[in-house]
Amino acid sequence: MHVRCGQITRPDARAKVVSQGIRYAVDSGAKAIYISMRAYKGSDELTAAVKYALNEGALIFAGSGNDGTSEVEYPVGTPGVVAVGAVGRDPRKTGPTTRSSASC
Repeated sequence: MHVRCGQITRPDARAKVVSQGIRYAVDSGAKAIYISMRAYKGSDELTAAVKYALNEGALIFAGSGNDGTSEVEYPVGTPGVVAVGAVGRDPRKTGPTTRSSASC
């Protein structure tokens, strides 16, 4: 299933829209959710949506970031979300992949 949240131009609205998308996916039967959208700020609503998904047996995966910085981004910084990053053949993280306390 593909859930499109649309292009969100207001950064403060991203957590709300992602939260709605998570709940919609879970209510539609999704068991694995991958989120490629990111925000620099989380929210109680996002944390509640992630908890809802986990309680319903769904897993949430999100990119750790592409800036190469150590800044925590969301939804990957939300407890319960699995961070996904890139590694090369050596196997070390690739240049642009972000590594932070959220992505270990």
